[in-house]
Amino acid sequence: MRRHDHHRVLVCVWVWLGWLFLASSVYARSPAESVRGSLAEMHRWLGGSAYAQSWRDFLLSDELLLQIERGEDADREVVSQVLERYSRDLPTLEKDKFVAVREALRLWVETLQEVRVEQLPEAARQATAEFQPLGEDDVLAARRELEESLRQVERLLARAAEPDRQGWKTYLDLDALRGELQKPAPDVNALGGVWRKFYENQPGLEFPAFLDLRQDLYDFMNAATFVAPEVQEAYGQQLNDLAARLEAYQQKGDRADGAAIGGVLDWLRRARQARPLIRAVRRRYGEPNVYGQASARLVAAGLRDDAIDRVSDVREYILGTTVRGQAHLRGKLDVALVPNDRQAEIELRLSGLATTDNVGHNRGVRIYSTGQTTVQAIKTLYLDRDGIHDQPASANCDTDTRLNGVGAKCGLIEKVAWRRAQQSLPAAERIASRRAERRVEGQVDEQADELVQDSNTRLRQRILDPLRRRDAMPEQFHVRSSASDVLVTILASNPRQISTADRPPAVGGNPDLSLQLHETAVGNYSESLLANRTITDAEVRKFLEDNDREVPEELRADKEPWSITFDAVQPVIADFRGETLRFALRGRRFTRSDNVLRERAEISASYALKPGDSGKSVLQRQGDVVVNFVDQESLSVKNLTFKTFLESKFRNLFKEQIPVDDLELPGRWSKAGKLALERLSSDGGWLTAAWRQPEAELKTASLAR
Repeated sequence: MRRHDHHRVLVCVWVWLGWLFLASSVYARSPAESVRGSLAEMHRWLGGSAYAQSWRDFLLSDELLLQIERGEDADREVVSQVLERYSRDLPTLEKDKFVAVREALRLWVETLQEVRVEQLPEAARQATAEFQPLGEDDVLAARRELEESLRQVERLLARAAEPDRQGWKTYLDLDALRGELQKPAPDVNALGGVWRKFYENQPGLEFPAFLDLRQDLYDFMNAATFVAPEVQEAYGQQLNDLAARLEAYQQKGDRADGAAIGGVLDWLRRARQARPLIRAVRRRYGEPNVYGQASARLVAAGLRDDAIDRVSDVREYILGTTVRGQAHLRGKLDVALVPNDRQAEIELRLSGLATTDNVGHNRGVRIYSTGQTTVQAIKTLYLDRDGIHDQPASANCDTDTRLNGVGAKCGLIEKVAWRRAQQSLPAAERIASRRAERRVEGQVDEQADELVQDSNTRLRQRILDPLRRRDAMPEQFHVRSSASDVLVTILASNPRQISTADRPPAVGGNPDLSLQLHETAVGNYSESLLANRTITDAEVRKFLEDNDREVPEELRADKEPWSITFDAVQPVIADFRGETLRFALRGRRFTRSDNVLRERAEISASYALKPGDSGKSVLQRQGDVVVNFVDQESLSVKNLTFKTFLESKFRNLFKEQIPVDDLELPGRWSKAGKLALERLSSDGGWLTAAWRQPEAELKTASLAR
C-alpha cells in the first residue's frame, strides 16, 4: 500500500472515531433515562394482558416510575429494592428485556448517594465544614443575569400598545427596579417590594419574560444578601437547627418540625450551600403526596358516542365524472386506554357505515348509484402536565358501489355508458375509498381539535396560569395510562417545603375514580396560594354565593365586617389520622370593624365520618370550633374577646354536619351519572376517597379493546 493510502485510511479512522465520540456525547443518556428507556421497551414487549400486569406488579414498575421522575433525587433504597426483584433466581428474568432493565438499574444504583434516614442529622452536622462563601463575582454574575432579563421585558413592552406598556411598567414598578440597578449597591428591601408584585394573580404575569425576570431578581437578591461575612456563622446555626429538627421529625413527625426543615433547606438553597445534603433530605421526604386514578369506564363515559348519525353532502370528481349526492354515516365512537409510562394515551375508535345516494354527470350522461362505505378510524390523544396533545387521525375505508341506472339522450349511448361505468367501477371504488379516508380523517381531526383546544384553554386559564403566577406548579406531575386506568401522581411541594416519606395505603376494590391526598399536600399548596393573603368577610360571602352555597346568618352583609390575614407558613393545616379529619386555618392578623389583633391564632375543627339520617354518610363535627393563640400561654381580655368572636364566625363555616353527597362531574363527564362514594378513610396522614359509577351506567359503558 502506498504511503498516501495509509494516510487516507488513518484519516478515515480518525474521522469515524471522532463521529463516534461526538455521537456518544450527544446521545448519552443519564442513568435514570437509560432505566426509563429499557423499562418502556420491556413494557411494550409484555403488552397489556393480565399476565403482563402481574409482571409489572411483581417488578414494582409503578414504584420505579416514580423514582425515575425524581432523577438524581431518587431514593436509592427503593431503586435497590426494585433491582432485587429483577435479580431473583427465575428463568424468565434471564430474557433480554428483563436483563436490559436489570443492568440499567445496577448502573443507576451506583450513582445514587446512599444516606439512610437515621444518618441525616449527623450528615447535617458534618456539612458545617463544607461552607463555600459567595464572592463579589457571584453577585456580579447574578446582576448581569437580572439586567438582561429586565432588558428582555423592556423590549417586550416596547412592542405593546401604549396603555398596556405604561400599565405594566407602573404595576410592576419597573422604573424603581431600573433605578436600583443603577446604584452601586441596590437596596435589597426595595427590590423585595418589586419582586413580590410578580406573585399576584394578575393575568399576563405567567409570560416567560416576566417569570424569568422574577427568578433572576430573586437570585440577585439572594446573592447580595448571602455574600455578607456573617453568613458562615449563620450557616453553622442553620445546620445545627436542621439536625435537631430532623431528629425530632423522625421521632414524632410533628408538622412544625417538618415546616422548619423546609425552611432551613430553603435557606441553604438560597445561600448556595450544602447541595448534596439538600438532595439527601428531600430525597427522603420527597415522595408524591397526591395520587389520582380514573378508570377506563369513566374516561369512556365522557368521550364515547354510541349513536353517531351524520348527514353530509357529497361533491366529488372521479374519473371524469362529477358526482353529487348525500352521505349518511351511522356508527359509534369507542374509547380505549393504551399502556404508556410517559403520558396517558387515549385512543378514540370510530367505526360505522356510510350510505350514499349519488348522481354522476359526464358529458350529458347521468349515472345513478348507491354505495356503502365501511369506516374505521383512530384518533390518539395524549395527556400530560401541559394538557392534551393529539396525533392526526388515521382512517381505513372500503367502498362498495351499486350502479342503479344510466340516463342519456338515446338508448345506444345509455348502453355504452352502462358498460363503461361497469368497467370503471373497481377503480372508482378505490378512489372513493381513499377520498372517504381523507374526508373522515379531516372530520375526526376537526371535532377532536375542538375538544383539545377547549380543554387546554380551560386548563391553562383556570389552573396552569394561576399556578405559574404564584410559583405553585408541583415539583412533579406525572400522568400515565394502563389498559384499565389513567393514573396521576403529584408532588405538591416547592424548594421551601418537604413532602412525606410514606406511600399511600391501597385503595382497594375497583373504583372508577379515586383520590389520595397526604396532609402535607394541603399545607404546602395552601402556602403557595394563601400565605400572607388577606381574606375579608365580603370575599367569603361572595364565594359562597357564587357556588350556590347558603350564607350563614353570622356572615350576612349586615353584620360587622372582619378579615383574616393568613400566616406565611402552612396557613391551612390538615390532619388525616385515626379516621378523623382535622382542618385548621392559621392567621397572623385579624380585624373586627376597627379593631386589629396582630397575633397568630389557629382556628380548627375535627370531623368523623358517620352514617346520616338519610342513609348517606356525613362528616360529623367532633366538639366545637377551637381557637388557639399559637404564641400565647395566657390570654388578655382583647385575646378573649377576639377568641369568642372568631368562634362564632367560624362555627358557621365549620358546620356541625357536612353531608357527603354523590359526586357529579362537570361538562361531558356528567354523562357518567352521579358517582357514589365507595370509600372515605383517614389514617397515617392520608385521606383516601373512592367513587363508583352507577351500575346502570356500567352496563352501557362497554370498552373497545
